[in-house]
Amino acid sequence: MLNSTLDYLRGKVASLSENIDSEMFKLNMLAKVNVSFLPRSTDLPYSDLIVIAQTTGPGCCYCFQEYPNSEEYLPLLGKDAREIKTNSYPTNIAILDAIYSNFKTTSQGSYQLKGNSNQKAESRAEIINSEVGRIVDQFQFQNPTISLIGSVGNILSQLTKKYKNIYSTDLDTSLIGQRMCGIEIENGNLFTNKRISQSDIAIVTGMTFSTQTFDTILKLANKNNVKIIMFCQTGSNFAPYLLDLGVTSVISEIFPFYMFPGLTTINVYRNFGKLKNQGRLQ
Repeated sequence: MLNSTLDYLRGKVASLSENIDSEMFKLNMLAKVNVSFLPRSTDLPYSDLIVIAQTTGPGCCYCFQEYPNSEEYLPLLGKDAREIKTNSYPTNIAILDAIYSNFKTTSQGSYQLKGNSNQKAESRAEIINSEVGRIVDQFQFQNPTISLIGSVGNILSQLTKKYKNIYSTDLDTSLIGQRMCGIEIENGNLFTNKRISQSDIAIVTGMTFSTQTFDTILKLANKNNVKIIMFCQTGSNFAPYLLDLGVTSVISEIFPFYMFPGLTTINVYRNFGKLKNQGRLQ
């Protein structure tokens, strides 16, 4: 039996990387980005810390906890990321995600979002809402209960236009007790497990890895036959492999994320698709 999802992902690295040049796994960057953001005037402002690690491509982890001083990690640069373990949980997740940037997977849909952050936020929410609709149709849910684990205003806005039974939880104390699109944001420490168990579909953010809540969510969802849609900025490279563990769909947003200028890439993976390790990304 697996101890954790991250143990499962770490355990796959050796076999996935055996035919890839070790130079591709050299850690060449560790960074932190403090983000304060207001997607739309109708949303609630929020602040996040993003840890970014880079090998061939970037790996990311959103987190609440403070990231150690960058100077502490200077000796790690140039080392094989597969052999690095730090005392910072978010840093380890970002490094693992960067390792997975070397493994190519085949998605069932890929989107290039253009425009400013507001426009890209709406496009992203449309992709998520469309995936919810696909699952509703596939499993013939008549009046589905949907939980959003990690509250995002424009995603809630899209959901409330079509569905009535919606819950949303978060661990951000600035959001708890507030209302978005008529939905009260509940305390995730108190309500996430209950809402997962009550739902037909749960939209779960990748930040549940950094808050160390994903394993419990996955166990409850599998026990109660809840369809999970993982929406990942955190862990966007390793997220497709969550399909092996019972996740229904993965919506993977590749760094740089939608709030940054330029193109934003979103890939969609579904549990009837077959992942193929094809070596390094081209």
